[in-house]
Amino acid sequence: EARTARGKRHRQRARDRLRTRAAELDQPSPIPEWDGSDLAGLSVLVRAYMPRDRIGEELRLARFIAPVAKQARRCIVLGEPRLVPLLQRSFDGIEVRPQGIDEAAAFAEADVTAYYETIALHTVKTAEDMKRSFVSLRGDPERVDALRQRYGASERGPLIGISWTSKNTDKVLPDLKDWEPLLAWAPATFVTLQYGDIKRDVERMQEITGGRVLHDPEIDQWTDLDGYAAQI
Repeated sequence: EARTARGKRHRQRARDRLRTRAAELDQPSPIPEWDGSDLAGLSVLVRAYMPRDRIGEELRLARFIAPVAKQARRCIVLGEPRLVPLLQRSFDGIEVRPQGIDEAAAFAEADVTAYYETIALHTVKTAEDMKRSFVSLRGDPERVDALRQRYGASERGPLIGISWTSKNTDKVLPDLKDWEPLLAWAPATFVTLQYGDIKRDVERMQEITGGRVLHDPEIDQWTDLDGYAAQI
């Protein structure tokens, strides 16, 4: 098991190196890429390398903001515009700016830049380091409370969020019918967290559960990611 874990970590570090190198070639920077040295007294600009629209990957890698934010005098993060409020709330002492809007000014204010994979290479050496690097993102507390009160009016049993499909064709996911044993569990109320056109799926879920499904039309999982985070 230890050998397998080391192999996985070695492959992950190799992928991080390759992605960082690809990013440097594809998105050249006017300032140096961080080399892992002391950041005390320096301003660092953190950004994602996203050759495709992979906002889920940016969310997964956002944990690596924390290590440099703790070390640097100043930490500026270029985030996908829909993620700006969520990232700003989740990490203390950082400045989050939307990608694609006056990025030149952000680079001009920083001493070094760092892709998320660069930070991972310099701060995560073991599986335990990876576990410790996890940072829970913070939903807007006011929206969380408002949603909880609204959902509580029709709640029966625990609230369970559920999503069942993805536009990522690389994922192998169970069909909705495979969820039926869980959906038939009488004590629970299910909240749909699924994006996209799901009207027919929700109708089927209502049949299975006897109406114990909450689908909130006020949450748009495509455009309002801060509301989506609050819902989760």
